[in-house]
Amino acid sequence: MKKNQSHKSSLYSRNPSILFILFLLIFMFQLFLPKIAFTQKQIKLQEENDLYFTYCEVNGLKLKFIFDTGATNVTISAAEAVFMIKNGYIHPKDIKGSSYSQLANGEIIENTNVILREINIEGIILHDIEALIVENLTAPLLLGQSAIKKLGKVTIEGNILTIDNAGYVPLSTKLKYKYTLSNKAHEYYAIELYNLVISTLNEAIDLIGFNNLLCEDYLILADSYRRLENFEKQISISEKYLEQCPNMPSLQDTLKRIDFLSQLLVVYDHSDQFEKGIISFEQAIYLLNKSSISAKSYRLFIINYNLGISYKNRINPASAVKHFESALSHYCNFLNISIYDLPEEYKDDMYLCQIFSHLSILYGFLDDTFQSEKYRNLRSDCNN
Repeated sequence: MKKNQSHKSSLYSRNPSILFILFLLIFMFQLFLPKIAFTQKQIKLQEENDLYFTYCEVNGLKLKFIFDTGATNVTISAAEAVFMIKNGYIHPKDIKGSSYSQLANGEIIENTNVILREINIEGIILHDIEALIVENLTAPLLLGQSAIKKLGKVTIEGNILTIDNAGYVPLSTKLKYKYTLSNKAHEYYAIELYNLVISTLNEAIDLIGFNNLLCEDYLILADSYRRLENFEKQISISEKYLEQCPNMPSLQDTLKRIDFLSQLLVVYDHSDQFEKGIISFEQAIYLLNKSSISAKSYRLFIINYNLGISYKNRINPASAVKHFESALSHYCNFLNISIYDLPEEYKDDMYLCQIFSHLSILYGFLDDTFQSEKYRNLRSDCNN
């Protein structure tokens, strides 16, 4: 027995490459085992009257669906829809109008189209799923192809649903993203290394998917593209942030969203997407009006000032005047001053002097000599 062990030892010592190959095989097995383990997921369905049911969380609400590979869309009944809308599980902005479908008996019925922001199926999270609200209080809930096709390859044997799902993100991978890549990106952002922010979060996107970033990461990624003047990418990331991250009730989150929308207004303008910029403006104003944010006047000033610039660039003097006048009013409220008795220390204020100049020119375009002269005189009192 000892002789045999001695023979094995001498074999390894004479062939060190064997040990290297063994260690390499062990390393590769450990490296790829998590991926192998998580590429397939099995879910036990409930079988009732030849139908298969599964529980899903829709925007956080647990519901029981028929798993129906023959249905084109996810469908929910009018009863569930009313409950979800009343209790905030479906936001009115996610309702996208009407459509028509044909039943098996040939009857044509009208449905309401809606986007379900999140469906959680046993830990697999799907985003932005097209669904129909069926105008029938007792219609069954169907998990149809608009969700199933996002799962990947699915097979059903008995009551076992097997999902070969490349999009499934295991918890270990999510933790790696959150506590490694996300933290690193925020460190880079704090020291203004915007290229490294972008490369780090793009690595995270490759790891967990574009829809699964933290809301804070969408914000710093969009702002990094803005600072590098890649406005097309900034818009793409910004729109994903607005889709994925509903406005939260906290004052801090509301403030971040308002400032974000104000920046987006300018970027849309630079990218010749002015209509989208107007929507951003309206959303920011809506949030400001219903919030209790301090320095509200200053933010209303910034938003209206930017919109005034946009309208002026588009040679729309009437709309430009409206927003510059609003900007001036909010700025004076913020500073607690009057333009008719301007304190000496504000006579070189950059914003005041710029607004006076803009209004003088714009009222000239509108043939309002009195107002044009008034703001020209105010501008002449500026020290700069």
